[in-house]
Amino acid sequence: MVGSLKHLKKLRGKSLREIRVRGAQELSRLHEQLTVWAEMNDADWLRTIRLSGRAASSEKTATLMLERIKNSGMQTFFPSLSQRIEIASLMVHRFAGQRDAIISRANKITQGSFDLLGYSNLKFGDPIDWHFEPITGKRTPLSHWGKIDF
Repeated sequence: MVGSLKHLKKLRGKSLREIRVRGAQELSRLHEQLTVWAEMNDADWLRTIRLSGRAASSEKTATLMLERIKNSGMQTFFPSLSQRIEIASLMVHRFAGQRDAIISRANKITQGSFDLLGYSNLKFGDPIDWHFEPITGKRTPLSHWGKIDF
C-alpha cells in the first residue's frame, strides 16, 4: 500500500499526456516481461551465422538477423537491415571524409573495445559479456530488465 501511495504522489502535477505516455511504457514493459520468446545465447547465434567454419559475410549475417526478427513476429528492431545497400551508398557520398574513422571504430568494436558514454576503450570480455559493467566491474542479474531494482 505504501508503494502505491508513493507512485500516486509521483503522478501529482503531471500532465495527462505524461501520465498516458508513462502508462503506455509500463504496459509495454509488462507485456514484454510476460511474453515468452526464446532468446538465443551467443554460442547458438554464432553457430547460426557461421558458414563452413568461417564467419559469414556481413550481407549474409544481416539477412539472417532480418529473417530471425521477421520469424519471431516482432517488429523490425533494426529497420536499416533491409536497406543496407542504400545506406552504404549514402554513407560513401555524404561521409566520404569520415569513412576511414567509421571503419576504424567498427573494427575496434568487433575486437571488443567500445567508446561509450564518454569512456574510451571499454572492454566487455571475449566473447562480449553484455551483462558486465566495465567501470564498476559488476554484472547485471540475468533477469528481465523490468525486475531489476536499480
